[in-house]
Amino acid sequence: QSIYGIWDTGVRNNSATTARQPANLTRAGLQAQTMNATLETTAGGEDARLLSQNSVKWAVPPSSPTGSWVDNAGHKYGWYFDFELGREMMIERAQPLGQTLIFQTLVPNSDPCASGAENWTYAVDAFTGGRTRHHAFVTIRSSINSGNVISAIRQDGEGGTTLGPAPGGSTFNNCTGLSCEEVAPDPSSIGRQSWRTVEEQ
Repeated sequence: QSIYGIWDTGVRNNSATTARQPANLTRAGLQAQTMNATLETTAGGEDARLLSQNSVKWAVPPSSPTGSWVDNAGHKYGWYFDFELGREMMIERAQPLGQTLIFQTLVPNSDPCASGAENWTYAVDAFTGGRTRHHAFVTIRSSINSGNVISAIRQDGEGGTTLGPAPGGSTFNNCTGLSCEEVAPDPSSIGRQSWRTVEEQ
């Protein structure tokens, strides 16, 4: 009933493998984000939710395999946030969309004799775990303040989502089987994301 984004520090740096994060890493070593307990109402009358936008003060990796990490003064190795609704759980893999993570949670029906469940679709910043700086849900705006960036929406379906290009090519559709919602990556992820080397002859 929580989601975590932890820096995989086992990467190569200057031809030497850097030391991994502390073996005793706990939640205190991760930046917390919080979800508003009160639902936000959208302009279309749907339920939505807002997430905090805390920045992550990242730990500084060692300069050599035998060096030490600099993680004092609140440096962090990742982020997390707890789901606010009772028994809410993540049941599907998160899908990257540029620097945005799209994923779905499920809240079981409180009536054991009733069918179905409540589903929420999230769009969060992959690097902070917090609210995105752009409107990831393209057409959805808060009825309280249109400038508020929506972090999650209730989306009908039986669980599971499919992410694919929307007509036009600049946005995507996130579909549950019963409904589709237009989503967009952050602006820095739009356009050509590769390069080629130009060598002087």
